[in-house]
Amino acid sequence: MSGDDGFLARWSRRKRDSAARQGASATPRPPPIAADANAAVAEPPSLPPIESLDAASDITPFLAPGVPAELTRRALRQSWHADPAIRDFVGLSENAWDFNAPGGVPGFGPLTAEDIRQLADAATRKPEAGDPPPDMPEAEAAEPIPPPAIAETGVETPVVAAEPEPDRQQPRAPVPGRRHGSALPR
Repeated sequence: MSGDDGFLARWSRRKRDSAARQGASATPRPPPIAADANAAVAEPPSLPPIESLDAASDITPFLAPGVPAELTRRALRQSWHADPAIRDFVGLSENAWDFNAPGGVPGFGPLTAEDIRQLADAATRKPEAGDPPPDMPEAEAAEPIPPPAIAETGVETPVVAAEPEPDRQQPRAPVPGRRHGSALPR
């Protein structure tokens, strides 16, 4: 090793030597065949013509192993283009809503006088004896459910909630100190 030979010079020389040895031992590969972009892909005889595909067509034969990838892509593209549910799909785009325009966001917008009247009537209407609560379906409201104390024994017993005595305070569990800046689990 000479004194002029620095670390990077040695590393570079060894890298070139290693690449030269690997290149000499490797068998030469034939160059890849360039495919013409305009060349037509031969269709197997059992497949229907791609132009006949529509939204209801079965494209599973085109997805079978052994079918050229270009033919599979053309069949998928044709069937997707023929199906309006796929072709015209805009997608979920929350930023496409116009918050400045009235009615620009579905479910939001100006209230009409009729909407306000219906809301006020629903809020101020007193329930009649046979009316179910507004959030309960009618089938559940038809049969009243007894409180748990009556359901178990058949006799109504008063249920009293136990309150802690005001002079005694419950001991609190100690809170572990916080560890900031640590990505490791405890």
